[in-house]
Amino acid sequence: MRSTQARDALLKAVGRLPLELGELYALRTQGMSYVEMADVLGLPLGTVKSRMHQLVKQLREEMHP
Repeated sequence: MRSTQARDALLKAVGRLPLELGELYALRTQGMSYVEMADVLGLPLGTVKSRMHQLVKQLREEMHP
């Protein structure tokens, strides 16, 4: 039961992400590396790394206020 609640909370938090972070989340859950994500999105690798850091930080804050 608890894992279902955690999954639901995560999905809600992901739904509140800005578009650019949501795209990264989707690509990462498909198993893409940072280099692959950068290539697909046409972004510098450093931008992908920075946005992934933002993504993790934002999800942590939403999951554990």
